[in-house]
Amino acid sequence: MTNNVRDAANQVASDKHLRFVFTRQFVGYGGVDITSDVEKILQVVEKATPARDGDLGTLAAIAERTGGRVIGDAAVRIARIAAIDDVDATALTFATDERFLRAALESRARRSSRMKSSWTRR
Repeated sequence: MTNNVRDAANQVASDKHLRFVFTRQFVGYGGVDITSDVEKILQVVEKATPARDGDLGTLAAIAERTGGRVIGDAAVRIARIAAIDDVDATALTFATDERFLRAALESRARRSSRMKSSWTRR
């Protein structure tokens, strides 16, 4: 999944003639938010009538839509996507490399903890 997100971000950056793409955690202010463009390429769709405000569905449903797999409780509901430094038990984040995985594992989500560590190299 990480490669899919990276490829989509690269495509959007190329289309918009952007030289750099940063995650929110590295941007203090300014810039162009390309999240919705990346979501369109990945075919991430919002539910027309979410069960609750900010409800993105269960981990199982998200994994099915993105081609991922769940290790742990697939029934956990996710409310939002968040940067590693902004995660909690209702948020989903991802790590692009082992350094960010360590940061995620040391985050509030890990301490609140439904988060399990799993790292797959492609």
